[in-house]
Amino acid sequence: MKLSLRLVFALLLSFILLLATGMDPVEARTCESASGKFQGVCLNSKSCASVCQSNEGFSGGHCNSLRCYCTKTC
Repeated sequence: MKLSLRLVFALLLSFILLLATGMDPVEARTCESASGKFQGVCLNSKSCASVCQSNEGFSGGHCNSLRCYCTKTC
């Protein structure tokens, strides 16, 4: 009985160590492209995202260097 309890403990400890060190969360890559439909200087990321979603088929957008960039998961 003592040996099997040690074995179970060792296996449980090994499993916990594997989870803690070997499994990082996977993040999806985000692709971005300069908007072709946004007009003017981009100062408001909300309006940029709205144009990208409604007119260009992207999932979002943001302002960078006064230009609108549309984003989507790729």
